[in-house]
Amino acid sequence: MALRQNLFDGFETKNRVEAAQARMASYESNIVDVQERLVFRVASSYVDVMRSREALDLLKEQQASMTSYHERIVAMVEEGLADETEQQQAEDVVMIMKALVNDYEGSLRKAESEFAEVTG
Repeated sequence: MALRQNLFDGFETKNRVEAAQARMASYESNIVDVQERLVFRVASSYVDVMRSREALDLLKEQQASMTSYHERIVAMVEEGLADETEQQQAEDVVMIMKALVNDYEGSLRKAESEFAEVTG
């Protein structure tokens, strides 16, 4: 019976250990990268939600102002102080404001859903 054992493996064991350590470092780096991307997505989506809410609030204030303006123009037309062209222009502005508010409400819902998706 004869037993054989290599006394020198050409640094194969050392190289395998270093390769395993390098893979572990790479995996850890990937985990940090994924964490940073997630944090960025959360922060970005939160800022989008806040920006959309602020813009929608400002737009609704402007819409209320335009609606009030339209009501004053209608009263002026009924009293004969303004013509129907001004009333039509005011109605057009009110319709545009309604469309903008609807668009911004959609943007807000989208931003909120993205935030909810990212945060779980």
